[in-house]
Amino acid sequence: MLILSLDTSTLQSCVGWIEREEGVIVRQASLSAPAGPGHAETLVSRIEMCLELGGHAIRDLDLLVFGRGPGTFTGLRIGLSTVKGICLAEDIPLVGVSSLEALALGTSPPGLVAAIVDARRGELFYGLYQVEARDELPMARPAAPERVDKASTCLEILARETAGQPLTVIGSGVFAYRTQLTRHLGDRARIGSAQEHWIHPVALAAAGLSAYDESGGDDLDSVQPVYLREPDAKLPKPRPL
Repeated sequence: MLILSLDTSTLQSCVGWIEREEGVIVRQASLSAPAGPGHAETLVSRIEMCLELGGHAIRDLDLLVFGRGPGTFTGLRIGLSTVKGICLAEDIPLVGVSSLEALALGTSPPGLVAAIVDARRGELFYGLYQVEARDELPMARPAAPERVDKASTCLEILARETAGQPLTVIGSGVFAYRTQLTRHLGDRARIGSAQEHWIHPVALAAAGLSAYDESGGDDLDSVQPVYLREPDAKLPKPRPL
């Protein structure tokens, strides 16, 4: 079984695949790079490039997993339209996984993990997870709902909800708010290493496969990204008659 994963929720493009035989992941590959000039211009070519690393093509896929957000509006729309197109053309199932959960799955060692992503406008997308070890890849259990808040509010909530507990903090929000993070969480917070701040496509693929084994694929007609906030662009107000 060949599972492709991708995430376009941030300015980093993440694509990967895993092969499973008799319940065991036997091969994998991943590609992660800045999306520039943009996801629309690079995503399909990167999918094909990543699959070619294993001698695969899009027609060989059995399952497609995508990071459903939260994240940038444009990136999420591009990602979802791309995977829907592939799934319809190739008649394969689709599974969406929280991008914050996928981010948390890339941490080591297991434990309590805060995934924080820079949402711009002085805000953070964030989620809190209990990451547990498994035989092959970890699993993440939500410890609090995913939210978007002003950065100061986010860090105050994380400090309160994790009081006294060791905590790993990862994500692009670390780069923008490291000083405030240290002030709120102190020495008990471990800042993730460089490779932990971006979604690992193999972990995303494995999480989607697990969800598919448990509940099947998502409905292609109704699946939507998770934005957590209203878009910046709004329709103009109607003029009075």
